[in-house]
Amino acid sequence: MTLDWENPHPRTARLTLWLMMAMVIAAIAWASLTQIQVYALVSGSLEPKGRLIEVTAPLSGRVTKVQLQRWGHVKAGELLAEIDSVGASAEETESQRQNLLAQVREKESALALARTDLIERRRIAVQQRLLWEGGATSRNAYEEATANLARAKRALEQITAQIAALRAQLEVLDVRRKVEIRAPVDGRVAQLEVRHPGVQVSTGQVLLQILPEGVPLVFRGYVLERERPKVRVGAEAEVAWNSYPRQKYGVSHGKVLGVSPTTTALEALRGQSVYEVEIGLDSLKIGEQTILPGMAGEARALATKKTALALFWDWVRGVNPWE
Repeated sequence: MTLDWENPHPRTARLTLWLMMAMVIAAIAWASLTQIQVYALVSGSLEPKGRLIEVTAPLSGRVTKVQLQRWGHVKAGELLAEIDSVGASAEETESQRQNLLAQVREKESALALARTDLIERRRIAVQQRLLWEGGATSRNAYEEATANLARAKRALEQITAQIAALRAQLEVLDVRRKVEIRAPVDGRVAQLEVRHPGVQVSTGQVLLQILPEGVPLVFRGYVLERERPKVRVGAEAEVAWNSYPRQKYGVSHGKVLGVSPTTTALEALRGQSVYEVEIGLDSLKIGEQTILPGMAGEARALATKKTALALFWDWVRGVNPWE
């Protein structure tokens, strides 16, 4: 004898089948339409895009006046500090002058080489762009040429600033007892090594570092070697700052400006190989707060957007879905 519950009603079976088919279709539609964003994580801090200009002591002595504050604005020619050079003979002063002149000549030779290198890097970058647009070379080769060009420009700017600083020191170097240290350029005091009068300094000792006016601030950080394929120049990025929690202040938006062509070993990560990444920010404001140089954070650089179905298909084919 067959019980009635052992034979499901045909209508119930059809409804169950249709329901299962609808669920499968809905799952496929969701997987086909839902976009999943793939990010690369970059840890770093806000830093100047260019290099800082070092202001050094032209001779040994005792600092008698310091009227500076970190991140304070200074104008070219503004008095920064005074050094009492008691005990410095004319021979010592002349020796210091010759030393500065030798440094200027050395930097001028380096400047000539940097200009030649910049011309060559610019030629290679243009050539690689044309080859990449024509499909004759890889994007990585083009990005590497672009990064090399940017580094050559920064090197030229750094040497030019160093020469300006040395010449400014020559102008203030004389046989007077008190030597005035003046700002070589407009900018802000980024690092202040001597904060109080009475400190003894030696020839060539760094007194402060100036961030020149107009030099942009960028988020500079590091990405692990395995994450490098995800980072592309021009990709959108967002930065969350340690000092301003994401939940309260949100994030800063920007784009990836460049990636170093080679790796470096970072001690903070136990010698792991990393690439340096520069991210330009749309604004240095987050809410009502100002982001200051040196502030640390973590950036997420957008690698790609893929559907869940595409990621699953990559996995089926044995392709890394995150690259």
